[in-house]
Amino acid sequence: MVASAVVAPATAHASAPYPPPGGLYTALPTPSRILDTRTATGGHRGQVRPDEVITVAVPGLPADATGAVINLTGTGGTAPTFLSVFPDTFAQTSTLNLATGQTAAVSAFVALGANRTIKILNSQGSVDVVADLTGYFATGSGSGFIAAAGQRLFDSRWSGPDSHPLGPGEVVTIPVRDRWETPPGVTAVVVNVTGVTPTAATYLAATPDGAAGTSTLNLDPGAIRANLAVVGIGADGAIRVRNSQGSTHVVVDVQGWFSPRSNSRYAATSPRRVLDTRNFDSPLPGGVSTSKLYWPNVLPAVPQTIDATVFNLTGVLPTANTYLAVDSGRTTSNVNLAAGSIVPNVVVSPKQDHLWLYNAVGTTDALVDLTGYFYTPKLPSATKTYFAKLVLGEKAALVQWYRPDDDGDAPVTSYTITAQPGGASVTVDASRYEVVLPGLSDYVKYTILVTANNIYGSSPPSVAGVVMPVPVTRVDVDAHGVPGSARSLLVAISGDGRYALITTASNNTLVPEPSRTSEPAGSRLLRKDLTTGEVIVVDGMDSGTAFRRWPAAISQDGSVVAYAHRDPSGPQTLSVRDLTSGTSQVVATTGVNRVQLSPDGRWTSWGSTDSNARGTIYRADWRAGQVTQVAGCDSSCDIRPGFAVSDDATKYVFEYPYTVARRSQLNLLDTVSGQIRSVAASLGHFGFAISGDGQSIVYSPDGDVNPSPAPLTRIATTPGANPVPVRPTKDDYVHIQDLSVSRDGNTSAGCYVGLEDYSHNVPDLTEVYDQQSQRELVLPVPVCSYGSPDTKPALSEDGSTVAFDTMDKGLYAVSVARWRDQ
Repeated sequence: MVASAVVAPATAHASAPYPPPGGLYTALPTPSRILDTRTATGGHRGQVRPDEVITVAVPGLPADATGAVINLTGTGGTAPTFLSVFPDTFAQTSTLNLATGQTAAVSAFVALGANRTIKILNSQGSVDVVADLTGYFATGSGSGFIAAAGQRLFDSRWSGPDSHPLGPGEVVTIPVRDRWETPPGVTAVVVNVTGVTPTAATYLAATPDGAAGTSTLNLDPGAIRANLAVVGIGADGAIRVRNSQGSTHVVVDVQGWFSPRSNSRYAATSPRRVLDTRNFDSPLPGGVSTSKLYWPNVLPAVPQTIDATVFNLTGVLPTANTYLAVDSGRTTSNVNLAAGSIVPNVVVSPKQDHLWLYNAVGTTDALVDLTGYFYTPKLPSATKTYFAKLVLGEKAALVQWYRPDDDGDAPVTSYTITAQPGGASVTVDASRYEVVLPGLSDYVKYTILVTANNIYGSSPPSVAGVVMPVPVTRVDVDAHGVPGSARSLLVAISGDGRYALITTASNNTLVPEPSRTSEPAGSRLLRKDLTTGEVIVVDGMDSGTAFRRWPAAISQDGSVVAYAHRDPSGPQTLSVRDLTSGTSQVVATTGVNRVQLSPDGRWTSWGSTDSNARGTIYRADWRAGQVTQVAGCDSSCDIRPGFAVSDDATKYVFEYPYTVARRSQLNLLDTVSGQIRSVAASLGHFGFAISGDGQSIVYSPDGDVNPSPAPLTRIATTPGANPVPVRPTKDDYVHIQDLSVSRDGNTSAGCYVGLEDYSHNVPDLTEVYDQQSQRELVLPVPVCSYGSPDTKPALSEDGSTVAFDTMDKGLYAVSVARWRDQ
């Protein structure tokens, strides 16, 4: 038999429903001798007898190793023979042919058998066997293959100052990484090492460091012979070739590299003879290239992209001294042959449709045994990200995603979620689409990445979101930090961020005595001091009233509260209470749907809707007892409920007209000049606010009307001003609702409404956004209120604090000022 350098994979992989994962390569720093029958290294002492099979353990390999690269040497044989290397079962192929007494070597890419072992069979006579491990293939980590088309790396006959034969013990250093044709980041190089006419029997060793102890190529005096080797690259970016005895010229040709930037993996196939020119009575002629093989007819039908083929090329009984070269190459050789010899060598050739073989002189038969291929597997496509948001009270993120559109060449087996910077990571199986990622730190901005994994590798990462953990303060607790016994609703926050207005059931333990009842008996409006924890009752509704959120507002310093309520015995009333003096005044007895209070507590503004759902806006100087209708209209028009007002109550923003089609204009009313004008085109505006200084309006165009909205737009209140987008478009979100802004208009809080379509429903996100730094703080709020104010975030006018309702987990506040300063 003739040589076959790569043997079949273990049979356990044969029944897989998709191709088994190929291996990535890891080169050893220095070749390791795993077998030497002369010294009992590897567990076998003495020559291997005829038809004897020995089992050799390959030590030091990871659990996911699939194959090894070894240099196999036979020496001192008592008869012509061949050695065959295989994982479990003899495949009727040979790896190395030996004449009586000859010492020769060949490289072998060997699939691993049971318990990471290989087997070696000797055919005839007795022979000593040596095996040196140079590297291994594993599915999990390593370097992928990059093919090269026969590039000459070194030739001692022509290489400048090194153009001389290597003497005994001489080592030549050959740079690899700094050459222009070398890809970046390579860890190993595939080379064909040829010794040319040595003056004595010798061997060459190709290693990263030039250390002695193992051989790559054995040479008889005057011979020309080659052997393929996979050599790890040294720390200085070079490899070394050492000559043992006498002097000899050395030629080194590149057939490829290994780099972690490549995912091209090695897959062994069952050895198969795909070309034997003896069967066609047509040996290769001399001096020409001949196409004898069409690769698509013989390669396995796999879905992957094949990058290179691995095969044994054997020259058989040439009529003259010659060499064989693959792919029409005439400057590099693969197999060197003396007349009448049979010599094999491994070839790693870039994939082409035709295999071209060049024979230099005379004629010779040739054999090609296909033993494997390198391929680039198709990885999963990027996942469809859902969201990443903070987990309340924890330094963690809740991440959700969708499976990728394309699993790649094998089913997705897991997902990996990673936070950058820091690298906090968690991997879950493919049935999961949600996970909590722990291990984050406060005030660090994390990008959350999701990758889909199959047996071949990982998808490109997709960004699930950006989160920054921040400390939160529980609002609905008593002065001792004990949460109330019933749910509370957030109403408003004072302009300085110190006080929160909340409503709750009358029997909630958060309600101070004596206003607390033993059974639910209506609602209480409370003011909570976020600094001291003090809770005071502003007002209450008793018998017969249901627990609900009150329309209310609070002044800058928290001393004045305006609120609307209805008792069973009377109409709905709008009252203002000075908490310092304890005085209160009823301002109106009309239906109230929204209340705002100027920072100094002087001006109360409110919206009212009549029985025909037409809106009217009022303003009151409650201390002076003056009430004014700011805006309203007759039966031919309508003002949409909801408005925004400047701190001095001179500028009002509202939507008009409002129709069933939800198309309305955003209007600005200046109460000083009495002028009203439209400040934005005819769009549906879901969220809008005016800065406290009255200088600008911030709003969100409705994505149902405008299909490509800027989620946040700002326009000055001066006539002729143009709208300016201030928040980049957020994928899968249509608009912002429940918007509030700081006095200068630079910081906003609102709820992003997620897109709902046939493919997926994007969850709502509540965030604080700083326009100057373009940073966002996503709050752990489960859902937007979508028209109901229950979960509306409340931003203090000075932009220092935001409070929010998590529905089932209570009310919380965050220091926006500290977040902004990080």
